[in-house]
Amino acid sequence: MQYMKENLAHLVREARMGLGLSQEKLAEILGFDSRTILNI
Repeated sequence: MQYMKENLAHLVREARMGLGLSQEKLAEILGFDSRTILNI
C-alpha cells in the first residue's frame, strides 16, 4: 500500500510541475483544500 501512495504522489507531483502549477493552484483548480494536495 505504501508503494501505491508514493507512486501516486510522484505522478501527481510530476504532472503538477509539468503544468507549472503550485500545490495551492492545483487544489484550487480541482476544488480541493490545499491540505489534500499536500497530504498526497
